[in-house]
Amino acid sequence: LPVPTTRTFPVTAILHTGMYEFDSKWPYITMADAQEFMSMQGMATAVEVKLTEKLIYDAPAAAVRVEQTLGGLFHTKNWLTTHEALFRALETEKWVMGLILAQIVSVAALGIVTNLIVMVITRAREISILKAMGASARMIRTIFVLEGATVGFVGTSLGVGLGLAGCALLDWYHYELDTNVYYLDSLPVVVIPETVAVVAVVSLAICFLATIYPSRRAAQLDPVEGLRYE
Repeated sequence: LPVPTTRTFPVTAILHTGMYEFDSKWPYITMADAQEFMSMQGMATAVEVKLTEKLIYDAPAAAVRVEQTLGGLFHTKNWLTTHEALFRALETEKWVMGLILAQIVSVAALGIVTNLIVMVITRAREISILKAMGASARMIRTIFVLEGATVGFVGTSLGVGLGLAGCALLDWYHYELDTNVYYLDSLPVVVIPETVAVVAVVSLAICFLATIYPSRRAAQLDPVEGLRYE
């Protein structure tokens, strides 16, 4: 039976990547020591190309260019295809969380609709007085739209602020994950300003749309009917 070759190397540093699979199984030594240890002087079985942080998502295109440059005898793998299952699961989870967030915002918008409808019913007398004094239907509609939009703006601002504060807290605390289930040893937190802006704008749009029906009901209120029993 072949006898494995062993050699002792001094530990000069400990590398932490955040990927449990790498941190628990991969040691790193210099190219010269590896070639001498494997009796492969002047040879290499793989070469790693590192992209800058701004170009990390261009890894597939870079891999294609490397293959075209080196020829058909070489094969490239990038970090997206190596852990394709993990990133696909994360993308699916992101879409699901987005749908859940949209449902939460829709429920909140339904609360705005209910609140405004109740206000139209309970404030029918005041609305009728305003219309009798010359207020147009557009003015009444604008009042209720601004009220609902204000509630939506305050709620969205508080939600975005608390969400960013929670992200900062998680980034500082480094919430640990079970490495037997997840590839990562801690929960990563990345705040993308564009995503936060899209969520805030969509939330405001849903809250604005929720004000249309109650405001139309208030604008269509007949002042004679509102003051009949007063």
